[in-house]
Amino acid sequence: MPLLRYTKECLDAAQGKWPASGDWAGEDAEKRKDRPKTIRVFENDFIEKVFARSHPILPIVWFGPFIAYGLYDGVRIGGALQAAGLFVVGLLVWTFLEYLLHRFLFHMTARTPEERFRSFMVHGYHHEFPNDKLRLVAPPLMSWPIAAVMFAMPLLSVADQVSVRSPRSHPPAVRSPPHASVGAVGSEIVTIVPRIQLAAHT
Repeated sequence: MPLLRYTKECLDAAQGKWPASGDWAGEDAEKRKDRPKTIRVFENDFIEKVFARSHPILPIVWFGPFIAYGLYDGVRIGGALQAAGLFVVGLLVWTFLEYLLHRFLFHMTARTPEERFRSFMVHGYHHEFPNDKLRLVAPPLMSWPIAAVMFAMPLLSVADQVSVRSPRSHPPAVRSPPHASVGAVGSEIVTIVPRIQLAAHT
């Protein structure tokens, strides 16, 4: 069985068939009571239970260590004021990014069956089944790749400023200035990485 084979009820829901309504914004709340609160998305049990669902507390478990390290290293190298400033910058960047995601991706016009399926998987599931407690935040299949890309981008931007030398054959490396610190940059994305969990479901 392929790992990412979708169930029939998921494929039907993506096209607006039962158990979905196909009308995210206009459906009467009373009608939702006759529909299930959740559906199975993947046929593979391991993918469905481990990577396609997420308890709302789990993002803190996944990304908490990265947040703590970013704050610690940002304060240690750049100082509390700089770390706080980068935190605010990260918050503003995320707010703007979330707007762009909702405006141009999550609520995109879907006309063909392929477009409707893509729209359903990215954001439509949340509107069709808003009471599914294990899909209130983006599951690992969605959030981890996005978080990895966002975490890697600032690291790659300062990679050329970080030198690694052997103390036996070379003089000690000169420490990069605070603005080039990986930790300081890490604190900038402190607000971005965990909140990407919520982007697809707000």
